[in-house]
Amino acid sequence: MNIVSRKMDLNKIPTLKTIYWKVTDGYVVVDSSKGHFILNNSSSLVWRCIDGCKTISDIINEIYEEHSRENTLTYVEEIVCEAISEYLDKDLILLREEDDLDGWLQYE
Repeated sequence: MNIVSRKMDLNKIPTLKTIYWKVTDGYVVVDSSKGHFILNNSSSLVWRCIDGCKTISDIINEIYEEHSRENTLTYVEEIVCEAISEYLDKDLILLREEDDLDGWLQYE
């Protein structure tokens, strides 16, 4: 486990902040208020797993299940945590607690 994954709370749920992104030639292209970003293959794979419901741990396990023949769980965890850290640095996502409520749920 690398330094990034040791510091990251794997029970947090990443939520996309950007309003526009698309897939072009297998890569995710993100437009945000901070600029235009083209994510590499690994980072694109992580990005597409973010749905606002899965924890970082869920994303790691999902990617590992798909790619366990060619990658170790430790390697997948490093890649996911590095990508999440990059998204946070570029202000592309929020991390929230599993029990945080969305505003519309509070009025049900």
